[in-house]
Amino acid sequence: MSRIFKVYCQWCIRLLTICFLTFYLVMTISGYFAKFQKIIYPGKNVLLIGTIVALGFFALIWGVAYWLSKHYVGWLVVTLTLLTIPKIMLIGLFKISPVSDIYSYTNLGGSSASGDSWRWMYSNGGLDLNPLFPSVIHISSAFGWIDRLFINKPFTIQLFNILITLTTAVLIYYFGRQIGNHFVGILSSLLFYLMPTYYIYSVLPGYEPLWLLLLVISSLCFNRWRLGHWQISNSYYWGWLLMTIVSLILAQLIRPLTPIWVLSFFFFTWMTLHDNHISKAYQKTRTPYQLAGSFLILIIFTLFLAIAPKVDRQIYHIPFTNNSSLYSFTVGSNIRAKGMYDLTLINKLEKINRKNHSAQRYNQMNVLLKSRLKHNLRYLQRTNGWLNFLIQKNQVLSQSFYGIQFFVMNTKSLSDASLSSHSNVSFPRWLTGFTTGFQIILILSTIIGLLFYWPNLKYWRIGNGIVLMAIILDGVLLASCLVEVQSRYQIAWYLPMIILGALGMGKYDPKAPDKEDVKKIEEAFDNLKSPSNKTKY
Repeated sequence: MSRIFKVYCQWCIRLLTICFLTFYLVMTISGYFAKFQKIIYPGKNVLLIGTIVALGFFALIWGVAYWLSKHYVGWLVVTLTLLTIPKIMLIGLFKISPVSDIYSYTNLGGSSASGDSWRWMYSNGGLDLNPLFPSVIHISSAFGWIDRLFINKPFTIQLFNILITLTTAVLIYYFGRQIGNHFVGILSSLLFYLMPTYYIYSVLPGYEPLWLLLLVISSLCFNRWRLGHWQISNSYYWGWLLMTIVSLILAQLIRPLTPIWVLSFFFFTWMTLHDNHISKAYQKTRTPYQLAGSFLILIIFTLFLAIAPKVDRQIYHIPFTNNSSLYSFTVGSNIRAKGMYDLTLINKLEKINRKNHSAQRYNQMNVLLKSRLKHNLRYLQRTNGWLNFLIQKNQVLSQSFYGIQFFVMNTKSLSDASLSSHSNVSFPRWLTGFTTGFQIILILSTIIGLLFYWPNLKYWRIGNGIVLMAIILDGVLLASCLVEVQSRYQIAWYLPMIILGALGMGKYDPKAPDKEDVKKIEEAFDNLKSPSNKTKY
């Protein structure tokens, strides 16, 4: 593929991403004022003041990042650790009382940690509809092993999530530095860790912190693999490639949205602009090596998807369904439920579950789901309601106050029933205005990052990194239009959006002076020579 054509493709992808982000900027604002959301009483003045405060908060993050960029990276870790203290205080002040799927994770994980087998839980009705959702069993199983190692209580998972969120922030620093520089890495880390709604949500025993950690690891390993000056016989080539595949497979076990990353990696490899300081002789071998590697990732991941149901049945001795994505597509196409949780459908599935206790009930459930999916699509086609439906779904997805909502629902500070009665309290109103304003500014920063760094043959590393993030972001946003939506599902945006937003906030200057220790690290990433590579290019 010619270099000019690759640059043209990068332009198209960036413009497409800018269009998507502009749409989601509008959805964020309109979702805040949407009539169907019952969490808060929105107000124009509240949103305006919240956005101004969020702008000041962004300025503070930029200032702290600038100061930290002049110091050793250990100062960033210390800063993140200090910012973790309020999370631990939240655990102490608000006792967890899990509801919804968080209840399933903690309850099933606790049962597993207590010695109950998955087969026993299935036979005694403890799994309910969860054989339709293998990811719930995988998450609960992981939580069960953590409970076994420490204390079989929900706060163990809360502390675990706090720890891995801190680890994720540190890894995002390294990933941001790979794509941009030291300053961009620090900005990325702080933006991620201080996102107000996720800061609150990461205290709860949900699956997202672990899933996000695995996605960051896979992206970091893939980026390191593609940047390396390694022959195919080099152990570093296979080491980074293997770590990418393993982390992607583990992420898929937790949430079925992971194929977007696999496809993005594969598509990106075909349009990568290689660095121009590598000799032409090496470029002739590097391109086929990387294409072969990305194809290998795709093949292994696809094979895993094919055999996963059989492997799950052997491990857990549960008759898992073969089509775990069918429920999400069915709910995501229901215009009456706005693509969200469908209580009517759940009641019908529960009815089948109660009447039939054999493994054949899941086949009946799949028949019902397929029938409802066809009905939903026919209804949308007959009423021509596609556009309004997509707008409603994305308004739900773009609402930035899921952290407050789920924290209140899952603690004993306020019951779920009392949530609406407290929705007019001043603090929740102003906090949701602030979180919405934060998201607005982050989206604007992301758009600036895409506009500021146009395809450039000189700064190939930044250009390629931006395109990789843009492809992933486009894939996530498109997939959100097809499947079930909840506002917390926007967490899938965070990695690409934060990296692009940090690039929009931080100016890249390769000639700027830097600290000696940081400079050496930067040179290691720029030269990208493995210790075992003695060949000079």
